[in-house]
Amino acid sequence: MIHSHQITIRKVSSADLDWLHPFARRIFCEAYERYYTPEQFWGYTDWAFSQEQWQQELTDERNAFHVAWVEGQPAGYIKLSHGQEPASLSDQSLLEVGRLYVDAPFHGRGIAQQLMDLAHEVGKDQGFDGLWLVVWQQEGRALSFYRKNGFEPVGTYFFEMGDGLIEEDFLMRKLWKGTKGV
Repeated sequence: MIHSHQITIRKVSSADLDWLHPFARRIFCEAYERYYTPEQFWGYTDWAFSQEQWQQELTDERNAFHVAWVEGQPAGYIKLSHGQEPASLSDQSLLEVGRLYVDAPFHGRGIAQQLMDLAHEVGKDQGFDGLWLVVWQQEGRALSFYRKNGFEPVGTYFFEMGDGLIEEDFLMRKLWKGTKGV
């Protein structure tokens, strides 16, 4: 558990599904629903943010979810995963930043940075060569944040949003200094 400036970060488990699932789904919907047709958006969201899918992800030992709390309220979360990197990154041992979301009322408080700092800490402590993630090319704020944290685009990643929409997202990576490829 990490404490900083009234922000507490703790790892969660499948026992937290009842509150985490609707929290995560709401943040995702508020962030992205306006960019897609209902068929595209709900085609993806109804699967990816179903209670069954979240139960599966929370019990998969390759995943770890951490939630940032501010004054007793969940403010954001991060999903870290291993062993699921694309073939183009398989020559290194990388930890995936699968999701990093902060609830809108908590933007600007450094929560995303603290969650990313946790990802760096976990990655280094567990002996990974670095981190990787996929980010939507239209998400300028996220792209700036990831670049500020040392991530560089290393390719593209095809992502099926729903209703047949295939998007070409950025595949980004950050290697620790001294790692092969840096």
